Amino acid sequence: MSSSNLDAVAEEFKHWQIPDVSEESSEKQNLFGRTQAQSLPQIEEESFTPPTLAEIEALQQQAEQEAREQGFQQGFNQGLEKGKLEGLEKGHEEGFAQGKEQGLEQGLAEAKEILLRLEQLVQQLEQPLSVVDTQIEASLVMLSSSLAKAIVATEIQTNPQHIHNVLRQGIESLPLKNQPVNVRLNPQDVELVEQAYSATMLEKKQWQFEADPSLSVGDCFIESQKSAVDLTVKNRTETVLVALTEQQYQLEKQLQQALLEQTQKAVAIPTQEVPTPNESSENQETQEQA
Repeated sequence: MSSSNLDAVAEEFKHWQIPDVSEESSEKQNLFGRTQAQSLPQIEEESFTPPTLAEIEALQQQAEQEAREQGFQQGFNQGLEKGKLEGLEKGHEEGFAQGKEQGLEQGLAEAKEILLRLEQLVQQLEQPLSVVDTQIEASLVMLSSSLAKAIVATEIQTNPQHIHNVLRQGIESLPLKNQPVNVRLNPQDVELVEQAYSATMLEKKQWQFEADPSLSVGDCFIESQKSAVDLTVKNRTETVLVALTEQQYQLEKQLQQALLEQTQKAVAIPTQEVPTPNESSENQETQEQA
């Protein structure tokens, strides 16, 4: 070993100290330097009594009861939740159907009410028009009668031969032809007839003319012993216009009836207000809330 190594070892021994062995070890050791085994603390053993058969059955019944209660509560909660959902769905469907039906019925009722009101308005409009039509028709009949009379009068004034035709028509209408007759005429017509017939012809026919100023031109009134014929212009015109006269009479009756019905309906039928869309909505909401 070299000198340098020896110096290093010597230097290490210089710093080494003898261990302190003055204190006795708290633990007892045997001759071999081993410590004695420490004694473990004594653990008191608890006494265990096995459960009896009654206790086991009671525990089993308690467990079954708790399981049933837990299952019942769980099933009740699930059924309640499902019932709520089904009830809400069913209630919504029933409420929707009921609301739809009520709304449809209310809409139909309002539509019928509006149609009834419109029909009444149309009737009220048609009634005055029918009355006016009847009045116009009656006026036309009266105008036709007046026009016919005016035409007859004009014909008599402008055609002197008209009185001859009237005279022949009256004589022929007598039941007995060969008998004395008395003919009353307007003085102007008497002159025209005497110019047409000579005294000999008048005596042969047994005609006797009498001037009557109360008769109008064209009037002729023939009398015999057993009969009489009225051929005045008025009578002849009324005979010709008898159809128009009857029509005028019927029209006047219809006019009076129409006016009476219009007055009665105006008094009997009260004015009904047509509901507005807002009022209809409010009525529907009120019914739904009720």
